[in-house]
Amino acid sequence: MIINTKEIEYLLFDSDFSIYEICVECEIPSRSSLNNARNRKRIDNLTLAKLTKLQNFYNKNVTR
Repeated sequence: MIINTKEIEYLLFDSDFSIYEICVECEIPSRSSLNNARNRKRIDNLTLAKLTKLQNFYNKNVTR
């Protein structure tokens, strides 16, 4: 799995998408997938933290 961090950075900071739309459109990976990507050096810690925040928000507010 290679995460397109540039696309996610754009969605987070340079667009009018809501967090919900970002989560749905980007299909934010599971926490274990994110950690695996970090462990394989395919994602940096800052991006991991941002994606984890999005994932937490999504899990708390959308998947009920």
